[in-house]
Amino acid sequence: LVSQEEEFSIYFIDLDNFKNINDTLGHNTGDEVLRIAADRLTELYSDNIKVGRLGGDEFIIVKKGQNDINNIENLARNTLDLLNKPFQFSRYSFNLKASIGISNYPNHAKDVFTLLKYADISMYEGK
Repeated sequence: LVSQEEEFSIYFIDLDNFKNINDTLGHNTGDEVLRIAADRLTELYSDNIKVGRLGGDEFIIVKKGQNDINNIENLARNTLDLLNKPFQFSRYSFNLKASIGISNYPNHAKDVFTLLKYADISMYEGK
């Protein structure tokens, strides 16, 4: 994905209160929301940005290359704007809120597990 010398940022994304969707509308609806969220994320980003689902309602974005604070903020803002758009399918239409946390290699840590942990902590602090 990235070479060890290459700078990159990890964006840890959580769909807030997603459990309520599964509990009130069912797991099929929840699965559809996750599919739509994943489609939105993968359609938005270019080759130097990789998107994946960690599990549950958590996604990760890995952006290769140098990232100044403006680039980091813009990507985070665009991601949140994208996920905060109304979700419409079948007979349902509703809004979700997402939270995001960010960490950067090599500034915050030297290994991916610590970077994920820091991005996760950052995301929860932002909620």
